[in-house]
Amino acid sequence: GNIHITEIDTILKQNLKVSLYPNPSQGPVHLIFNNKTPIKQLIIKLIDSKGRIIKDYTEFTQTIGKKVHINLNLNNIANGIYFLDIKINKVSTYTLKLIKN
Repeated sequence: GNIHITEIDTILKQNLKVSLYPNPSQGPVHLIFNNKTPIKQLIIKLIDSKGRIIKDYTEFTQTIGKKVHINLNLNNIANGIYFLDIKINKVSTYTLKLIKN
């Protein structure tokens, strides 16, 4: 189906800006990181409303750069409310709410 950008979640914490769109999404989701210092490691976990890890995107480790763009595919995931748990450079942890519809 069509994907409409209805909401962009942005977190400003320290020197990092994280954008997630579209949200809600029917399939692909874009995560964009803008950091003042290079991002050397990214660990992203998709967690459902009951706290279960649905997907672990650790293949994105060793991503190096100040701006990182990641596409996440949600096509095989049931509709509902999820959370993206994001760990950057083994230190910072961010949680973004994501709706699949």
